[in-house]
Amino acid sequence: MASYAYSRDELLVTAAPSIWVSEAGGELEGPVIEITTQVFSGLDVPIKCLYLPWNRALEYMKEGKIDVIATIFPTDKRAQYMDFSTPYVEVPVVVIVPKGKAFPFKKLEDLVGFKGLKSLGSSLGKAFNSFAPKLNILQVSDEQQIIGMLTLGRADYGIGSKYTFLKHAKKMGNAHNIEVLPTVVNSRGLRFGFSKKSPFISYLPTLNKKIKQGRKNGSIKKIVDKFRRGPTK
Repeated sequence: MASYAYSRDELLVTAAPSIWVSEAGGELEGPVIEITTQVFSGLDVPIKCLYLPWNRALEYMKEGKIDVIATIFPTDKRAQYMDFSTPYVEVPVVVIVPKGKAFPFKKLEDLVGFKGLKSLGSSLGKAFNSFAPKLNILQVSDEQQIIGMLTLGRADYGIGSKYTFLKHAKKMGNAHNIEVLPTVVNSRGLRFGFSKKSPFISYLPTLNKKIKQGRKNGSIKKIVDKFRRGPTK
């Protein structure tokens, strides 16, 4: 098993590999890492972005072996051992359907009677979690499977992160086969989580100021917009 015995004069940051973050040789890269580098700059401490399996990352946060998870939504359970930054990007949760198969949707009750799909283990907010038992919804492995099943007519809708759906649909060549219903289910702020045992937790107020500055001057939006567009030829 790999060892993560880094010097504690480094601020250790991890994140779950996703459309926002990718892992390459034990290091992390992607738009969230660009944002991390931007907002943590000027803190007078070296920053190390490393890959850890998600469950291990959460355990290390509890123990203070790492300092920051860069892609996280707050929950009451997580708040027992970490403090959260202000949101640096809003992530809308939406309903997608096969192209040409849109139906009226304004509230969760409008999904009753339809066959839905969601990604296994995805957290879609307290309101959805409370209402979900009333829905005919199947959990599948990931957003790519949701898109594939919708294009094959095996379900009426999928629910999840708008950016994840659009990024995967484009990658799969299926962007023209799905559409996003206009009403947003909810919007959650993606945040940095700081271990309460981190020796660097005193930096959190400064980090929050830099996030607010980055959102106000558009520098964070610029990184996110570049990610949404994807690579250009």
